[in-house]
Amino acid sequence: MAKDFIPNNWSAFADWSENFNTYLPDLAAKYGISAATLAQTVLDNNWVKYWVQAKVAAKAQEKQLNDYADEIANGALNAPAPKEPTWALPANPPPAVAPGVKKRYRETAGGIKAQKSIYTQADGELLSIVSPDEGGLAPEDTAPVLKLFSMPNFALEVEFRKFGLDGLRVEYRYKNGTWKLAATLMSSPGVFNIEPTTPGNAEQIEIRAIFLEKNEPFGSFSPIYTTIIQP
Repeated sequence: MAKDFIPNNWSAFADWSENFNTYLPDLAAKYGISAATLAQTVLDNNWVKYWVQAKVAAKAQEKQLNDYADEIANGALNAPAPKEPTWALPANPPPAVAPGVKKRYRETAGGIKAQKSIYTQADGELLSIVSPDEGGLAPEDTAPVLKLFSMPNFALEVEFRKFGLDGLRVEYRYKNGTWKLAATLMSSPGVFNIEPTTPGNAEQIEIRAIFLEKNEPFGSFSPIYTTIIQP
């Protein structure tokens, strides 16, 4: 397994960053964390929180824009005009930071974990810097958590955290149907298409997934998610 403890998924990364920033000051004296490092962590965390929010907003706005353009271009004559979409980043952007946010986080965490005479796994778990190998990832306790986004042309985008595993097997089923392979995803986010049972029509489907390690299923299936595929 990979030993990185920082999530690749943007939303999970924002949650991780907030947690690290929250608890690092409590351990600063014990591990000799400088005031400059603490201040930089605050700046980096503010940057991460804002720009993850901006990415989520941009994704929602992109769908509004696509729907608006499609309705204007392909709508019926004399149909009511749709509301024009908004297109803007969230207000109050934080100060810019230099590239290398994750590297700075890893350097701080590495300095803490290098102090073997005082470092404890409890501190590592508090800061969320315990890697999958160190944490002893157990199959019976491991299942994916998915974030699904319905996209045009019957596509779905899936965001997930790998926890150092190799990939994800995603399955789908129609109402009262059997599970079928939708995609094998090796990185997050991943995008794939599912054909509706009635060509051209939106349809509700169910999605589930399981981790892969060396192309073999690892752990348990995720919860079953209900979503829509759309033209």
